Amino acid sequence: MRVKIYVEGGGEGELADTMFREGWIEFFKAAGLEGRMPSVVRGKGRERAFDLFQTAVRNPRSNLLPLLLVDSEEPVKKGHSAWQHLIARDNWEMPTEGLEEQVYLMVQVMET
Repeated sequence: MRVKIYVEGGGEGELADTMFREGWIEFFKAAGLEGRMPSVVRGKGRERAFDLFQTAVRNPRSNLLPLLLVDSEEPVKKGHSAWQHLIARDNWEMPTEGLEEQVYLMVQVMET
């Protein structure tokens, strides 16, 4: 199974693409994933990352698991899942059922 992560973030331009990709490669290597690295798609803006993730989910490919990683933007209410947070905050809808474990939130400290 291959993993593709649609990530919010990154600036404009080729240099930003390179730096974004290199940063995530180093992150996953440090996490001990060398040899089974996920591929990372830079979504730039939050909405675009979500749109790319939705497209991947609605057009499944065998042996490919799409994941979404976006900023939480604000504290997650106690007891809320990542999806519940995104539904309440962004009015996003889950593209299909059963995706609870395919979306992740970056904590606010990441932006500061």
